[in-house]
Amino acid sequence: MDNRDWWKPENLKESEKAFLENDNLEELDTENEFGSYKIMRIKDDLENSKIHSHNDLQPRYRVKSIQKILGGNRYHKILDVGCGLGYTTKELAEVFVEANISGIDISEDAILYASKKFKKCEFLCEAIDPLDIDQLFDYDLITAIEFFPFTRTNSLEDHIAYISHLTKDMRLGGSLVIFQLWDNPNSLSVNYEVLRKNFSHLDFKAYDMPITKIGTFIHSRRLAVFISIFLRPILRVITKRKIGLYKMIVITKSAD
Repeated sequence: MDNRDWWKPENLKESEKAFLENDNLEELDTENEFGSYKIMRIKDDLENSKIHSHNDLQPRYRVKSIQKILGGNRYHKILDVGCGLGYTTKELAEVFVEANISGIDISEDAILYASKKFKKCEFLCEAIDPLDIDQLFDYDLITAIEFFPFTRTNSLEDHIAYISHLTKDMRLGGSLVIFQLWDNPNSLSVNYEVLRKNFSHLDFKAYDMPITKIGTFIHSRRLAVFISIFLRPILRVITKRKIGLYKMIVITKSAD
C-alpha cells in the first residue's frame, strides 16, 4: 500500500480490523482513531482514549457558524460525513431543529457509540466511496468537517471524485460544507482554484474562520477573524506551536 493512500476506504477498513479483533484496551494505540473509538465505545473514557485529538467534542461554534453563513433553518435533510462519535451530528440536530439529521462514518466502534449516545440522530456505518455507484446522497446539506480526503491529500483527482460523489444527487439549492485547516499542503486548499473552474455548475465560496475560542465569544465572524490575524503570531510565540488558519468552504448546487 502506498503510504499516501492510507486514508482511502479500503485501506481504512483493513486498518480497523486489528482494533476490532483486539480486546485488550491497554494495548490499543490511541494515536490511531480506531483505537480511540474502541475505548470510547467500551469505557466512554475521554482522558485515556485521547479522543480530543481525533474528534471535536465541543463543535457548537462550528455548527453555529454554518447556520449563520448559510442562513436560517431552510435545510430539511442533513448528512454529517465522517461523523466519528457523533458530537457534531448531535449539535447539527440541536441547531437545525426542523431537519432530519444523519451521521455516517467508516468506524464500527464510533457508530455504535454515537447510536447509543445520540438517539435523536440516525447513524450509518459506511465508507464514503466514489467508486460505489449505489451510494446516493439526496440531501440538501452535507457537512464534511476535517473529513478525509479533503484534509489528508493534495490529489486533485481524489478531490474531484469526492466532490462529484457528494454533490451529484444533492437537491437543487443544497450545499456541501467543508471545514478544514487551510494552511495544510496535503489538503483541498492547494487545489481550490482548479476545483472552482472544474465544477462550473457549482458555486464555491470560501470563508475565513477565526481562532475557535475567539469566535466563541465574539459573535461577529469578521471581527473575530480580524482579531485572530493579530493574535496568531503572538500565540505562536507563547505556545511555541503554529496556530493554524481554518476556512469553511461552501459548495452550492445552484437552483437556477
